[in-house]
Formats: sequence, structure tokens, C-alpha cells
Amino acid sequence: MSRKLHLWELSRQARMQPRFFQKQGPTLSDEGNSEEKIDSFDANDTSDVSLAIAIPPVSQSRKKLLVLDLNGLLADIVYNPSIDCTPDALVAGRAVFKRPYCDDFLKFCCERFEVGIWSSRNRKNVERFIDFLMGDMKQKLLFCWDSSYCTTTQFNTLGHKYKPLVFKDLRKLWEKHDPDLPWEKGYYNESNTLLIDDSPYKALLNPVPDIYIYIFFSIFY
Repeated sequence: MSRKLHLWELSRQARMQPRFFQKQGPTLSDEGNSEEKIDSFDANDTSDVSLAIAIPPVSQSRKKLLVLDLNGLLADIVYNPSIDCTPDALVAGRAVFKRPYCDDFLKFCCERFEVGIWSSRNRKNVERFIDFLMGDMKQKLLFCWDSSYCTTTQFNTLGHKYKPLVFKDLRKLWEKHDPDLPWEKGYYNESNTLLIDDSPYKALLNPVPDIYIYIFFSIFY
């Protein structure tokens, strides 16, 4: 059996065992209850804020919690874009290119899940990006966290030698490290929380699985 055929067979067998995915952690579905797993939000699929927000109460239906990243997921935020590309907006001195179908994706998430934002950028910039990307939908966010909530290290990333290496430890949400979070400690845990991020290393402190998407690049050099 060729290597490609062998890998295909392993993938097919894995898809035939939904209990595996359920046992490992939460999955993303239309109503937050199905076992069908979504691997990524495809920017090429044509088929189909201020941080001072009024925080809505957690729904008693116990929807799953989606923790969304900003850059690389909802938009490509660039300091010095190509002159051949026209950004959707200039925010905080950065060119912002919204991911295709970003608005539809956010609407889908807000209708079916509880949603929060966690970015590794500073608070002031996160606020401005949220204002542009979400508009009135930002009022549906349960929380909006910036880099100050990340777990820091003494290292920098391999890809950007001046960029600090940080983690997004979901236990800070589950254990309610921020008293302003609109739920009781233990309400959310590894069984009903999904972090959606383009940087897998930021989730190294979390139980599996989280969802890692292919980073959205609007500019090619």
C-alpha cells in the first residue's frame, strides 16, 4: 500500500469514530451540540470595538464558548502593505484586510455560540480593531482580552525574533481569573470551550483539541 493511500485510510477510519473527537474535547457545530468537527474557516470557499462593551449574561442554554483570535483569523493586519493592495481600512497605523466572509462567520458564531475575543496585541489596538471588524456585533462578546492576559515567557518566536513568545492559557477563563467575566468559576471547562487561532504554539498550555486555522494572508511578496 502506498504512503498516500495508507494516510487516506487512516483518515477515513478516524472519521468513522465520532466518539474519539467527543472524548477529546468540544467540537464546533451548527448549534454547538453536534459531533461534526470543522477544521478551519476557508478564506477561498465561495460556496456559500471598544473593549468597554456591555457584557451580556451567559445564556442558560449553556452554549459552547468560542475564543477567537484577531490577526490571521478575522483579518490580515499589516504594517507596510504592498502598494498594489488596497486595505479595507487603516487602523492604528496598520492596514487591515478583512478575511473574506468575515461578517458572515462572526454572525454565525454569535448566533450559535457564546463568543469572546483573545488577542496577543495590546489593549489600545485591540479596541480599535474590534470596533472596525465587528461594529455593533461587539456588544455580543462575553469578554475581550488583550496581551495582558497572555502567559509570558522569556523567549521570542522563531518566525519573528523580536516578537515575544506568549501563551493563551484557557484555565484563566475556566477559573475566572478576571472577576468581570460574566459566569461562575467552573461554568466553562475543556468540554465546552474552543480556542480558534492561527498560532498553534499559543495553545500549548491547554488540553487538546483547539482549532488551528490556516493564517489568512492578503498580501504576497
